[in-house]
Amino acid sequence: MKRNLHAILIVIGLFSPVSGFADTIVFVQGLLGTSEDWYGSGITRWLQADGWRHGGHLIASPQGVISSQPKTPANLRYHTIELPTDRPLGYQLGYLGQYLQFVEQQYPDESIILIGHSAGGVLARLYMVENADVEISALITIASPNLGTASAELGTLAGQTPMAWMAPFFMGDRFASTQALFHELVRERPDNMLGWLNRQPHPEAFYASIVHADTSPSGLGEWL
Repeated sequence: MKRNLHAILIVIGLFSPVSGFADTIVFVQGLLGTSEDWYGSGITRWLQADGWRHGGHLIASPQGVISSQPKTPANLRYHTIELPTDRPLGYQLGYLGQYLQFVEQQYPDESIILIGHSAGGVLARLYMVENADVEISALITIASPNLGTASAELGTLAGQTPMAWMAPFFMGDRFASTQALFHELVRERPDNMLGWLNRQPHPEAFYASIVHADTSPSGLGEWL
């Protein structure tokens, strides 16, 4: 993600305190990603230098969403979230919905920017399509496979071959749980998930997608 930092900062700059465009960023990580990825990329340091404040790390619990920090009066804030990033998008949607509902309840008069890395960008876009009534002012996707990716096809194939028993040595014990997610992110066709998503009406918002210049046409966003 670090090599995308310059482009990310330019886009986020559109939402500086001067613009008054939005007040809360929610970061959505991709396959096997964690909230720590956002700190390691340098994005959060830049945001803080530009007046944004950490609104807390959000975790879903049986008692509801728990934030690592109390409600902040800051005009501009960002949240990181806990997600089961090896599970299917529909499963992750339940978590993302809880977090966004929590943010809405905490800050009812403020808009939300979603920033999704890799599969997290597809997850955020799917949420927006299925919840058009939620006030989300912008979606920024970073290296997201919006048209699908050959990497997902390789991951699916790895789970179907006689050599599948070797895959956990490379991906750990979460390999089996990623198979449904890989299937959702194969290159779009009229009969698969991305083919359906890409043909749905999207709610009015600012959309930006950051991709690599060397990405092949056969798989936009070769990261998951």
